Amino acid sequence: MLATATRNQFPTSASMCIFPPATVCGFQGLQEWSLGNPNCYSCEDQSMPCVLSSLCNSNFTPLCPQTATLSVFPNSASARLLPLEHQFYSNISPLFGVDSLSEDKVDASMRDESLTRLLSLHRAYYDLSPAVFCKAVCLVDTFITRVRVKPKYMMCVATACYYIASKFETGKQPRPTVDSLVRLARCGGSVADLVRMVDIVLTKLGASTVTAVGATSATTLDFLSAFLSDVGLGCGELPTYLVRQVENALCATNLALFRPSCLALALLLSHNQNLPPVCANDPGFPASKSLQCIDLRDLFTIANLGKVNWADVENCSRTLIENGTLESYSPSRSPVSSAEVVWNLSRRTRLNLSGSAPPSLKTISEWTEEED
Repeated sequence: MLATATRNQFPTSASMCIFPPATVCGFQGLQEWSLGNPNCYSCEDQSMPCVLSSLCNSNFTPLCPQTATLSVFPNSASARLLPLEHQFYSNISPLFGVDSLSEDKVDASMRDESLTRLLSLHRAYYDLSPAVFCKAVCLVDTFITRVRVKPKYMMCVATACYYIASKFETGKQPRPTVDSLVRLARCGGSVADLVRMVDIVLTKLGASTVTAVGATSATTLDFLSAFLSDVGLGCGELPTYLVRQVENALCATNLALFRPSCLALALLLSHNQNLPPVCANDPGFPASKSLQCIDLRDLFTIANLGKVNWADVENCSRTLIENGTLESYSPSRSPVSSAEVVWNLSRRTRLNLSGSAPPSLKTISEWTEEED
């Protein structure tokens, strides 16, 4: 077995009743249900069972068992996200107490290493939205807190969760295939192993949990956009450097411990207080200037309305600075031009990435005067 379930009962707040109970039984049961369901998409990846198509339809409206109201700003953007936050947060603090050698179980450092590798894969090879990576991290954290995962399967789990999350991409970008993920992620298994791991993740998490994560979005990125909108600094898209900082933070267990809303507030607080001044010619200057103009009283009010402990916000902000997360993608550092980046691939790697073997040509004989 690739993984074995723990005896702990699943938290009721992480499960949402969207599908009938009989459908939460793996590929076979879900596929039978999806055949007669008009809301199912067709599966693009022929190597993967079509069950994932039934989990990727944005027409599903998940039921919200929790309610939260912001009495001061009842129509604020953050008020609509708070009821969904529990779906995108898992308590991964027990990972710090795991002894991977004696228990043969994934610990915090192994989680961080696999997600860092997954992030490099996400940025270098796939033109998918940042939300895909955030949802993949959510699925990974939910899975490793419910299931006992051996260290040698951690990268395979992360790759499987990324594949599932990519099915909820709303853009027109091509989705990664199982074959490409096995070649690029080097997760230590074959295509059949990755397909089996996807089946295990879907079975252990349940169709309702996976669909709730895919059909809605209450990640740290969403809370950042919502908080900026609530304080009057809303913009169409978040600055690139801010998105990169969120992605890096999610790869660190000591930062992923905090709720998405808390991490978003900590990022805004850090940009307001601790970042060095930015040159006016820097591409990130306008966005950075706006973040530094945020009134701390507004952040404190948002934290109170969202029931976020301000001490946690300050603690998270200090951790961001100690980890170097803000320095890694500071707006004061101009981005490297894509023309300066050169990928050096070996011949073996190029052959593995190519769709087919190089064509064979007949030997061309040299012309000589005797042949005249």
